[in-house]
Amino acid sequence: MRENRRLTDAVQVSLEASFDALYAASGRPSIAPEYVLRALLLRAFCSVRSERQLVEQLGYNLLFRWFVGLDMGDAAWSHAVFSKNHDRLLTSEVAQQFFAEVNRLAKRSDETHQSKTDPDARFSKKSYGKESKLAYLGHTLVENRHGLIAAAVATEADGYAERDAALLMLHERQKNSSRRIPVGADKAYDTKDFVAAARALHVTPHV
Repeated sequence: MRENRRLTDAVQVSLEASFDALYAASGRPSIAPEYVLRALLLRAFCSVRSERQLVEQLGYNLLFRWFVGLDMGDAAWSHAVFSKNHDRLLTSEVAQQFFAEVNRLAKRSDETHQSKTDPDARFSKKSYGKESKLAYLGHTLVENRHGLIAAAVATEADGYAERDAALLMLHERQKNSSRRIPVGADKAYDTKDFVAAARALHVTPHV
């Protein structure tokens, strides 16, 4: 998270004139546009399920508040106000520039911090606040009754690897079988695409 904050700070500084122009055109909004954009990045980084949950977390999660730039005494946002600011801001050129520049710097960071022994390794961390390290992700499919590992796979560390790996293991598990089976997973798997793909494999997901 610290590296993501550093990249985001750099992008915000580079676009300071564009943010100032937004204020000049419409006055200072109730939520600063740079805060809105940081919050949207945070939602993507941390797989927050909805804008409402994101706003709720910004009310009490100190790590989230630090990343966005909120001080301890700053009031929590209203979801309605955040949504209104978000919808208006995403149509602006500065928002597109912001996300494009963050993406460019992130890719450059991967290139300049490439592993000398394994160039396919990517930055990953075990939990919020932990140091990012070049690594792969390991995934397991565990049989619930006895806790035995039924399948395992390693992937590159990216934002979709967990769900992709789960579908790959379920596909292998269900190959040549039409019997429907259940599978349990945490909220990170509760996406429309994952649920639909799992059901197509004759798997009933409980997420």
